[in-house]
Amino acid sequence: MSYLPNQSSSFPSRNVVSATTFTFTLLHAGATWVGNCASMNDISVGTAIGTAIAVYIVTSFLQVNSGSVYPTDCIASLVPILVIIGLNYLVIMFEGITDVCPKCDKGFCYF
Repeated sequence: MSYLPNQSSSFPSRNVVSATTFTFTLLHAGATWVGNCASMNDISVGTAIGTAIAVYIVTSFLQVNSGSVYPTDCIASLVPILVIIGLNYLVIMFEGITDVCPKCDKGFCYF
């Protein structure tokens, strides 16, 4: 009798979605706010996207090879990943249009 790992009903894979979107969000927008003031984020969008793609590939590979999910679960996780990243851009665009965020100039914030 061979051992078969437990297959989850994770469709799409929650681990792949979480790892990819958290990585992208932290690299792209997470370093923007330090304390109460906006600081320059020296990580480009291309770097954030490239790192998120690498995390997606590695996480998908590990999930499939450990027997946790099927490959189609990882492929289907692209839909919520793109929706979440699109919402991230929508929020950033909304913050740029409105005056929701405080204005900062050379490390000094005024509200």
